[in-house]
Amino acid sequence: GSSPARPAPEGSKGKGRSSSSPSRAAAAASLPSLRAGQSLRFLVDVPHTLMMLFQAYPRLRRGNVTTLIPLMLEALSVAPPPAPKEEKPAPKKRRKKKGEGDDKAAAAPPPTGEKDAAASRLARRVHAARSAELLALQVKCLSYLTYTLRQDPELIRPHGERLARGAVRLLSACPPDGCPGPAYGGSGTSSARRDVLAGVRAVLSTDLRRHLAEPGLVDGVLD
Repeated sequence: GSSPARPAPEGSKGKGRSSSSPSRAAAAASLPSLRAGQSLRFLVDVPHTLMMLFQAYPRLRRGNVTTLIPLMLEALSVAPPPAPKEEKPAPKKRRKKKGEGDDKAAAAPPPTGEKDAAASRLARRVHAARSAELLALQVKCLSYLTYTLRQDPELIRPHGERLARGAVRLLSACPPDGCPGPAYGGSGTSSARRDVLAGVRAVLSTDLRRHLAEPGLVDGVLD
């Protein structure tokens, strides 16, 4: 008495949940994946994790913090490499008019193919993503250094000039809308610039503010 099962429509076999979101899969495959040891996005959470660990185990704090401070200060001075040049696809060929010579065509450089243009777009996307992750990591390092400045000023005081220069460099490198969301907590518009300003304010509240008064240090930020 039961009705026979309807056959599956042609072309529907083998389709699962992955076919429901092809754009998401394409976006995930557009950037090469990295191991945790090579991922800047993974390192973004390390300063906060260290803060929690040292709060739980205070006896391990001082010996390790003195090692971490020079490393984080060095990370503040790292600048991303220049972005790769944008390659445009080759223009469509047009028919030559009568009497038109081949001098211009011979002098012009060979046009870039579609594959080269696609590789250039991918390289620019990877560069933008990795640069945003680097900036997010540097902002987190600055937050940890200013936290250490409030807890143990004597540990940061010998590095006051490097800290001030690093904070100003991040302030000039941070884009107007902050870091992109995926590299900085997943929100659409991040609070990276606000965190850098909080770090500068922490420096201004101590005697290390004299390093911010060096000639030409903050001129580029004030423009």
